Amino acid sequence: MLINLEDVGGSESGQQSDYSGHGSRERDNTWSVDGANITDNSALGAAPAYLNIAGYEELQINYGNIDDYGCTRDSVNYNLTGNLFAENILGGDHEIKFGVDYLTAATTTHDYYEGNLCLAYYGPDETVPNGEWWEAWTLRDYYLNVWMDKFSVFIQDTMTFGRLSVNLGLRYDNERSMVKDEIIKASPWFPQYMTDLSITEVDPGVAWKTFSPRFSLIYDIFGTGKDVIKLNVARYG
Repeated sequence: MLINLEDVGGSESGQQSDYSGHGSRERDNTWSVDGANITDNSALGAAPAYLNIAGYEELQINYGNIDDYGCTRDSVNYNLTGNLFAENILGGDHEIKFGVDYLTAATTTHDYYEGNLCLAYYGPDETVPNGEWWEAWTLRDYYLNVWMDKFSVFIQDTMTFGRLSVNLGLRYDNERSMVKDEIIKASPWFPQYMTDLSITEVDPGVAWKTFSPRFSLIYDIFGTGKDVIKLNVARYG
């Protein structure tokens, strides 16, 4: 059997182990056809015409097919914080911290499969020592765009009364998210079962509202700052 393999610039001097080839399943050690190990990643295609039939005189390989995946994560964050220190208020010193935070983010993801088909070939191994088998995945292109925003406000007061320090704080978070739009094309192989899907916007109408109180005590036993007793109770939302 003849193999028509064009040199596309990769190294074919030895068998590669444990790689992910174009159009193949992950962690394939090699593509083997009638004893010929194809180890050049560039020669692998999303729809390879590997024909392992003795009656055929030529084996053709499609190369250059790709899985085009991309993800963009854009976010904008605004925050405003402040500090206020006051002495001898209610019998102690106070360090007050406060702030407002707003975050909005959008994530877009796409995956486009050339040929919309993944063929993975496995040669004889310990499970099928005398045979060979193929695995085919039918795939669909997709585009996904999701969005979220989060508003937060907090205030915290650290009070010092001699050897005793008391910390009181409260934080409020309000978070929303939705699907802005989603597009999944029909499979060219089984369009009657894997139809196209288009979603303009899905808003669940749910906003997560969380209050997070914090309380802590620190007591300096001997006033040296080395031996202290601590107590902390807090909720993190």
